[in-house]
Amino acid sequence: MKTKTNDFFGTNSFPVIINSSIPKIGICIYPCLCSALLASTVYSLPSHHHHYDQETASLIEDYNGPLPVDKLENVDQVIIDRSTITVPDSKDISFPKLKKLHIKDSHLGNIPNSVLGAFSNLRNLDIVNSTIQNLNLHDFNTFTALEMFHLEHVKVGPLKAKEWTHLSKVTCLRISYGEVSHIDNEAFVGMENVEKLDLSGNDLHAFPKEALAHLKKLKKVTLKHNKIESLGPKDLPHLPELEKIDLEFNPIKEVDIEGLKEVAPKLKVITIGNTV
Repeated sequence: MKTKTNDFFGTNSFPVIINSSIPKIGICIYPCLCSALLASTVYSLPSHHHHYDQETASLIEDYNGPLPVDKLENVDQVIIDRSTITVPDSKDISFPKLKKLHIKDSHLGNIPNSVLGAFSNLRNLDIVNSTIQNLNLHDFNTFTALEMFHLEHVKVGPLKAKEWTHLSKVTCLRISYGEVSHIDNEAFVGMENVEKLDLSGNDLHAFPKEALAHLKKLKKVTLKHNKIESLGPKDLPHLPELEKIDLEFNPIKEVDIEGLKEVAPKLKVITIGNTV
């Protein structure tokens, strides 16, 4: 069944449309009151600070100077906020207890390879609205224990092939508002455990079909604020675990519901609306 979005937006009577022939798929047209109907299937990527204990995390705030090593030693959570930090080249730095690092509204100087290795047990990395001098995406491969990897409002640009082949433990990946206009077919090679992928706020005109083919455990994909016009089986690879697609703020013209079930048999919710 192909459904044009004009069919939905012509009425406010049915903010949630359930296709009777395929009852497991709901289409949410926002704004709507659909949370009660879809409570069992709607979930979202967690916000950044929900994973940090504000009382126990080591806070580096409004700081300008060299890396305050003492603030990162012997703690499992660090928040760096509104700071400018230079990073020395030292083989003696090590943060074996650090599990979660959140960097927001800050600038970090060039990070030498010797220091990258100091974060060997890092599980969660959030970098939001920040810059890192001479940032090389491939350098993040050093953090092989990562499970949650978020870059938001960080200039990333096109995602190249095999950028993060050593990040096999990542289950939640967010690359949002990063000026991503192209994703290589092999960009996600080695990241086969990703379950939640957020590529919102970029310049994508279509689903990165071939790249997504490497993410067979994917359950949710979010592509808000892009330039995608259609959604159907031609846009997705076979994704056996996919449950939700979020396409708010895209100029969606057509959704092929029946065809999507062929490539995503567990698909339950497609969110569109507020089209640009």
